[in-house]
Amino acid sequence: MGENNKNTNVQILRGWAILLVMFMHIPLILSQPMADYYCTHLLKFIHPATGVDLFFAISGYLMGKTFLQKTETTSISILENTLKFYRKRFLRLIPGAYFWALATLLMGLLFHDASIWLDSQSLINKFFCSLSFIRNFEESIKPTHLGYYWSLSLEAQFYLLLPLAWFSLKRKPFWLLISGLFLLGFFWRPGAANWWLFRYDGLLIGLLLWRITQQESWREFAQLIIPKDKWLILVTVLLSLCTICVLPIAIGNIPTVYSGVVALICGYIMMIAVFQNESIMISSAFSTSLEFIGEMSYSIYLSHIPVWLLVKEIINKLSLNLPLPVYLVLALSSSLLAGWLSYKYVERVSILKKQSPIGA
Repeated sequence: MGENNKNTNVQILRGWAILLVMFMHIPLILSQPMADYYCTHLLKFIHPATGVDLFFAISGYLMGKTFLQKTETTSISILENTLKFYRKRFLRLIPGAYFWALATLLMGLLFHDASIWLDSQSLINKFFCSLSFIRNFEESIKPTHLGYYWSLSLEAQFYLLLPLAWFSLKRKPFWLLISGLFLLGFFWRPGAANWWLFRYDGLLIGLLLWRITQQESWREFAQLIIPKDKWLILVTVLLSLCTICVLPIAIGNIPTVYSGVVALICGYIMMIAVFQNESIMISSAFSTSLEFIGEMSYSIYLSHIPVWLLVKEIINKLSLNLPLPVYLVLALSSSLLAGWLSYKYVERVSILKKQSPIGA
């Protein structure tokens, strides 16, 4: 497997994941009647929020590849390895997360329109919960339309706990724990009605996928269940993406089952991506576009909702009556531009600093 092609395919999947998430959040920029229509006529049949589960599967796999693999047989001390890992992960997460948490707070306080943003006290509470990565807990108590930081919080908590388990347990008990936690999700989930704020399935399945790729027998099995023809690969990926969007609607009354199944399908999509020598997209232009979006996906995820709300605020203040297609194009292009600027001047700067001799 070519490393560059594997990286390209991972970015393509990130591109798909962020597009699904944005598709789910479109009602936030619509007027109330249009938002209601969107939810009742479109989101009634699909649930693209499962793009987050695909993000989680990717993160779990890369956690195994970039951390577990490098620390499995190392002579460096456990403490040094753990601190090095935490530094890399949180240097990757924190600059952008903190920047957009602050930007959202300031914009909400500046415009002071609770119908678009939130009241001042709620904005301040959510800001500090974002800084401490406990938004999933806070949102389970007081859910709002600005709750999308829940996934960052869950991922940060996963990053915090995984090295502790990895270095505390022997390898067999560790993998039994990971497998057991995934299976437990089919029968019980924390969070009661807000269980989805604690859905760790994708992260666990990503870890298990990495483990599978390290075993020759499992790699041979994986090759048997992965299509070889490039057109069949494309169709399989697209059908799998459609399936994870439809499953929550089809079996949403049994969330303990559907979330685990969605994670398994995301793991399968990820398996196809990492076992391919070529791009999983046939069109080079489409592949390049998705790869470009995927490269910026973290910054787009952080920025798209506050940017959309800002566009909505400005349009309302100016009393502009834009045609819906023009309005949507304006909002979507603004979020992509903000994501690119955030990637280039916030996220990318922190990554380069991390890789420099001073930041190493």
